[in-house]
Amino acid sequence: LIEKNATPDDIKKSIQKIYNNEKTFEGIVLIGDVPVPMIRDAHHLSSAFKMNPDRFSFSRSSIASDRFYDDFDLKFKFLQQDTNDVTLYYYSLISESTQIIDKEIYSARMKVHVKGNEKYELLRQYLVHLAKQKKEIHEIKNMLTFTGHGYHSESLASWEWNLLCMREQFPQLYKPGHTIKNLNHASSNHMKKIILTELQNPDLDIALFHAHGSDDTQYLNGYPLGVNVDENIRNIKLYLRSKMRQAKRWKRNPEEYKKGYKERYGVPDEWFEGAFVDSVEKADSLFGAALDIYVSDLDNIKIQPKFVMFDECYNGQFTKTPYIAGKYLFSGGNTMVTVGNTVNVKQDIWADEFLGMINLGVRIGEWHKTKTFLESHLIGDPTFHFNELPDKLIKNLYSNKSAKYWKKQLKNENPVYRGLAVDKLYRIHQNQFIPNLLEIYNNDPSSIVRLQALKCLAETRSKDFEGILHKTINDPAEMIRRITTIWMGKIGHESYLPQLAKLMFLDHSERVSRQAKESMGIINAKKAITIMHKTIEQMPDIADLKLLGQTTKKSFQRTDKWLYKELLETIQSDTMSVKKKKNAIRTFRNYSFHDGVNKLCEFMLDSKTDLELRIVTAEALGWFTFSFKRNKIIESCYKLLAEKNISKELSDEAVKTKKRILNGSNYSITP
Repeated sequence: LIEKNATPDDIKKSIQKIYNNEKTFEGIVLIGDVPVPMIRDAHHLSSAFKMNPDRFSFSRSSIASDRFYDDFDLKFKFLQQDTNDVTLYYYSLISESTQIIDKEIYSARMKVHVKGNEKYELLRQYLVHLAKQKKEIHEIKNMLTFTGHGYHSESLASWEWNLLCMREQFPQLYKPGHTIKNLNHASSNHMKKIILTELQNPDLDIALFHAHGSDDTQYLNGYPLGVNVDENIRNIKLYLRSKMRQAKRWKRNPEEYKKGYKERYGVPDEWFEGAFVDSVEKADSLFGAALDIYVSDLDNIKIQPKFVMFDECYNGQFTKTPYIAGKYLFSGGNTMVTVGNTVNVKQDIWADEFLGMINLGVRIGEWHKTKTFLESHLIGDPTFHFNELPDKLIKNLYSNKSAKYWKKQLKNENPVYRGLAVDKLYRIHQNQFIPNLLEIYNNDPSSIVRLQALKCLAETRSKDFEGILHKTINDPAEMIRRITTIWMGKIGHESYLPQLAKLMFLDHSERVSRQAKESMGIINAKKAITIMHKTIEQMPDIADLKLLGQTTKKSFQRTDKWLYKELLETIQSDTMSVKKKKNAIRTFRNYSFHDGVNKLCEFMLDSKTDLELRIVTAEALGWFTFSFKRNKIIESCYKLLAEKNISKELSDEAVKTKKRILNGSNYSITP
């Protein structure tokens, strides 16, 4: 379709018309400056984005998302067109819409990363090269994976699990004649040079990045760890000088910052020297630039992997020029398609889920169709695929709804087929498949299949799901243990506290133990202290353990005070400003304190409460999708909606929250 001056609504109508008339319609690719829907009032459909709309502009507090085009059940209200960038159209998710993402088709963008006439030539070159590549068969023989600084909270146990998943999904890469290079930021202080070299390897087929990022940067390394006293002092000096410059950028007094750091760390004056000396500042800048990949680093290289995944924040922000994913795609190399995020993304959310599908010849678009976040986008050709398999087999993978076929695949030796079968059979049978899901978790040797079964069980939010968490908390897979601790906190049963306490002290993954501690505080911080002491009493008498117990007790006491003496008292205060109350209420979106539910419901139902605060409260209650108190929220929503003369804004938010609680979270791994 070629259309000038079309709005997103016009384009969506054309897409739906084709979908209704064509049986074989799989997806779309949006080429060029196709209007961009900027979605608001739908934070729950993202993995992490919760930017306060009161503090930031429309452009910063909205999510660029083509779910507007590929999920027909999402309904929006047009708000306005951007005055600076006329390709941006702002929409609000309305209450009549579904509140979860379930795409009918897949979509992708071919948006060049530059402005001016040069973009047409870059697009032409890419399309010509793409046409040639479509005539060839591309096998997956060589892969690169990279895990950046801070991504796993430096948990090697988590990194280990990711590597095991790669072996299950791409077993051929571990045989002679194939390669998989799993790089970790801690492996070298020269990781930037290593990766830029690897990206130019003509034999490289796939590159997977798990790291932090922005629209123009891939963050690879933090300051290198010092191996002696001199190197550690060097790093501290670098840090202190950077803080002095940061103070100046923020128009603060650098000397005040200096005084604060001296008092906090006891460092001498000379360690701050050179912060504003040109030669030192330049040297520090060059040192920092050598740690990460910037768009300018990609100017003169041709990137070779056919498929690149950016499990990073903002790398797919195609509303910017330039942006990382676009730079990769239009480098003049062999990259056919990338996947990236238009805003920030929650780290380590099973980004590799179903990735093994592409090893079976499935089109990249069909794999990405399983991704249910507003921010995740394909940049490039969504029909690109590796390998060559009979059409019948490919169709069976994602089009066949035969329970008989998928039941047979549960016995397939390939865990990718088994994982797909688990998901397909659950979609077919729904809660009737719960006994099978329990059996699969208890018996399947593959951690990705077990996690798939747990993900489906989580969607049921049944007693069976809540019960099996007592077992899954000890699973060999680090991610399953970590997700279990999150689910326990989100559900809120106090019966989970003893196991969480044990995990908090004994799990070999710091990330798991930290999440266990956070979930205990969310369930009940006061009772967490008692359970923690009982756990310590049953463990060997170690001085460090007692000291850790004292520190943890103080942490739980702070959490208890935060909930009762700060958050709830602020919300109910007669003297606090509306702004402070809103901030306190919004805290419950990230910290689902179950003891706050009753007070929040009362606050929402109180007609004397400021209308704006009632609306914010209704929205915050929508995040308690797993809570054992969720029926209280549903009852409160029905009671609110039965009121006479209720405002439309409050009514709409209550309807959205009711739907969210009834249907469950958009993605059960990130409730």
